[in-house]
Amino acid sequence: MVFRQVSGALLLSMSMASASATVKIYDDQGGQIGEYLDRYHALRASGEHVIIDGTCASACAMILGVLPRDQICVTPRAVFAFHSAWEPTPEGNR
Repeated sequence: MVFRQVSGALLLSMSMASASATVKIYDDQGGQIGEYLDRYHALRASGEHVIIDGTCASACAMILGVLPRDQICVTPRAVFAFHSAWEPTPEGNR
């Protein structure tokens, strides 16, 4: 089994080419919701397994609602962080 470790922005840019690989998520602070949803829908369709082994915060935590349970493994070191959604103002405020 092949493991790919990903963190934060790397998850957003990685290719989903191999259905035999396992994606490992750690230290992911989240980002733009649309980008994460696109990536997670691709993961779901690929059938790849995901190991969450560290922080999965903000948009990252949406994986729990997109992938089926049998496609996700959560280790004892996993930490999920949630917050309310917000949009930046033109000045960069919430």
